[in-house]
Amino acid sequence: MKPDIRFFGLGLLLVAASAWLYIRPPAGDSFLTPPAATLPPLERPWPGEVKSWNHTYLVKGSFLMANDRDIDMNDFVYILVPRNTTHQRVRIVFIEPEPQVIEADENGNYYAKISARLGPNERTWINVTLEVEMESYEIDFNHEAARWPSLELVRRYTGPTMVWSTENETLMDLAEELVDGEENPLMMAEKIAEWVVDHVTYTIDPRPHRGADHCLFQVEGRLEIIGDCSEVADTYVTLCRVLGIPSRAAIGMMLETPSELYWLNQSSEGEGMELLTHWGGHIWPQIYVEPWGWIDVEMLEGRQPKVGDYSWRHIVYGIEEKNFAEHESAHFCASMYFDIEHLQFEFEPVEGDAG
Repeated sequence: MKPDIRFFGLGLLLVAASAWLYIRPPAGDSFLTPPAATLPPLERPWPGEVKSWNHTYLVKGSFLMANDRDIDMNDFVYILVPRNTTHQRVRIVFIEPEPQVIEADENGNYYAKISARLGPNERTWINVTLEVEMESYEIDFNHEAARWPSLELVRRYTGPTMVWSTENETLMDLAEELVDGEENPLMMAEKIAEWVVDHVTYTIDPRPHRGADHCLFQVEGRLEIIGDCSEVADTYVTLCRVLGIPSRAAIGMMLETPSELYWLNQSSEGEGMELLTHWGGHIWPQIYVEPWGWIDVEMLEGRQPKVGDYSWRHIVYGIEEKNFAEHESAHFCASMYFDIEHLQFEFEPVEGDAG
């Protein structure tokens, strides 16, 4: 994922604004969406053995907003709040200033909408504290049980987008070559993951773009994916969509240890690989295969193709299905007029052994 703290996803906000659903901020002991008393266990009737573990983190986010103009400015600041999923639930402990509403975009991602007024060259902090309980899991697949999902779901999650160029002939030919006549969707997805892992030249790419058709290059006679997690995820999702496998991308964090402090600021631009010493922003793919439903796919953790092997390192903040942000800060914090000078996230385990 490529940081550019000066760009805050204005286009994303304008596209999503017309579709946002307004809901009241939850109280301190409530969750963003109605949860069960505990994280729902993976369905044991699933074919194949499933192992799962629960992990709880206290997450503190801080965002320094600046008005660099010589006049007073009023604006809304949108802070992305980690979303509830099958394997994650989120409790808002504290947001200051208090948001007017929690807004959900058409992808189901939640934003705390905060009204702010800053004088000339004034700065202010926005602070968010959350409790995130996630469930890591490992699936020992029975591949013979894999089935294609409904045609409706396939249509929704296999079409082209701004970054998933499913009509690119090079990618279409590559996808067909990789599966080599295989018709089992799970085995197809695993073959693609193996190819991606074997063809990644990992580097922090500062160019302001995303998409599989921007990161595949011929290097010494073979195709290579040159880029970071964004390019890896975009390539994988595109190849899966070409083959009719429903796929999308998850936005969030990958922790190196259970206790981490990650940060970005204006000086982070152009750091290259040094960025990895203080930042853990991450994008990874998800695929939909019956009877398991949405399955996480990780290809950069240990540089191993992990389909259905979802570790404690992952915190989901949002899902990309239709709308996209090209720049790092736009995923987590956005404002039309204010600049984000610094953003940071502190993670601490609450209970249990996250490892």
